[in-house]
Amino acid sequence: MVATGSSEGEAGTQWAALAGVTAALAMFGAAQGLSSPLFTR
Repeated sequence: MVATGSSEGEAGTQWAALAGVTAALAMFGAAQGLSSPLFTR
């Protein structure tokens, strides 16, 4: 993908960062929710 303008490239980077943070938090929350019942026995 070739970005013709800097604003387009920055927007893509922001979306990638937002998606990465959202995915990390979702995976962390899922891991906590799935592992806590297993470890609390």
